[in-house]
Amino acid sequence: MSKAPEEMAEEWVARNRSYPYHPERSTDKCVKAAFLAGYKAGCEVTDQEIVDVIVDIRKREEEERNKLPPYKEERHARIWEKIKVKMVGIF
Repeated sequence: MSKAPEEMAEEWVARNRSYPYHPERSTDKCVKAAFLAGYKAGCEVTDQEIVDVIVDIRKREEEERNKLPPYKEERHARIWEKIKVKMVGIF
């Protein structure tokens, strides 16, 4: 069973403090709010945004490769192929 983000935030705050978690302590409230904000932001990244970033990286790499001598172009192409294979495994 998965936990609610609030539960995960409380556990995270409790694990990263030298004193017990207390929901009314202002520092614990702030740290919990920061955890929840990061969690929400992380959940909002869509697959399309990830693909857009990958496409942008690929375009930049192609532009850089056009500036390289031929032997470096071949090396970068081999490296990119390895990265691509690993990225496809992620999705």
